[in-house]
Amino acid sequence: MPGVSLGAQRTGRWGAETWTAWDGAPRPVDGRRSTPHKAIRRVADHLVDHLAEIEARVAGQPTLPDGWHASAITTPADLVAFTAEDLDEGSSYYADAVGDLRSWSHQVELDQ
Repeated sequence: MPGVSLGAQRTGRWGAETWTAWDGAPRPVDGRRSTPHKAIRRVADHLVDHLAEIEARVAGQPTLPDGWHASAITTPADLVAFTAEDLDEGSSYYADAVGDLRSWSHQVELDQ
């Protein structure tokens, strides 16, 4: 299972298309255990963090460090089967969140 990064936003592809065939075994990625649900959670965490940073900058406020454990922990929810419905839901969330990030980033560029 490939790792997912915010760099995927540039191409609109994030490699999740094959995850419905996942066998349930976490994969080692960069010294941590990775699963489809964990990858989606991590992308969501990063997107929320970036949106919060942009919002703070627009408001002229300092950014706040996050306290997320990111991929350092594996929860029971990370280990459940990854279904076609999960792929559809994750893809929709990803597309919406990336659109929001692009919109906010563009607004920051216009304001500067």
